[in-house]
Amino acid sequence: MICKYCWQPPSPDQWTSLQSSLVSAASPALRAAAEAHMQQQLILNMQQSGISFQDPSSTYVDADVSMEPGVHVGIGVQLYGRTHIGKNAVLEGPTYICNAIIGPQCHIKPFCHLDSCSILKGCQIGPYARVRPGTALKEGVFLGNFVEVKNSCMGTGSQASHLAYIGDAEVGEQALIAAGCITCNFDGKQKHKTCIGESAFVGSNTVLVAPVDVGHHAIIGAGSTITGHVPPHALGIARSRQTVIDGYAQRRRAQQQ
Repeated sequence: MICKYCWQPPSPDQWTSLQSSLVSAASPALRAAAEAHMQQQLILNMQQSGISFQDPSSTYVDADVSMEPGVHVGIGVQLYGRTHIGKNAVLEGPTYICNAIIGPQCHIKPFCHLDSCSILKGCQIGPYARVRPGTALKEGVFLGNFVEVKNSCMGTGSQASHLAYIGDAEVGEQALIAAGCITCNFDGKQKHKTCIGESAFVGSNTVLVAPVDVGHHAIIGAGSTITGHVPPHALGIARSRQTVIDGYAQRRRAQQQ
């Protein structure tokens, strides 16, 4: 069993002294100095428990945050609430994490925002990714740059590599969501769910209009707007056909002269 704190907290006398300093501080400058002193003590105790900080002076750690040995905390990382960081995870900064559970061997890259979510072992997040409340990422999930996930579950090994919005969705194991894909989960009054089956492939620049199901091992053609269910192993494609008019560009330029 993992104990709530993997570092030795200050003694009750130390806490009392520090809290009294905060309460009695008469100015923002004094309150900031007292907070800095508390931070220094918290981080020192964590360092003594095998947690490394690249630049402790640029890091903020709430008193309820817990971390396991082997965690590396980069420059500018902010950890708030009851966040727990698993063994050998890497947090690159600047990154904001609040009330999140980060599993062992996860890699959080710079400029990520993680709030009230669960991220299991071996996930890679970012850079520039946002994981919003209610999200659960299973083992080995990959979220790349400019991906936002809200109130969704992503199965083991699933991927959204870049430029995607996944909201109110259930994504199966090994599913792949390509660049520019979004789930249209809000009709103006209510939120609706999108289900993407295991090993499904959603092509680039696809819009999934919820409620909608994409079956396991199905393929969605790039540039599609999907409004109906796609059965397992099927191809779903919804886009206009390409038209090529030979010589049009040459004739248009001649008219413009």
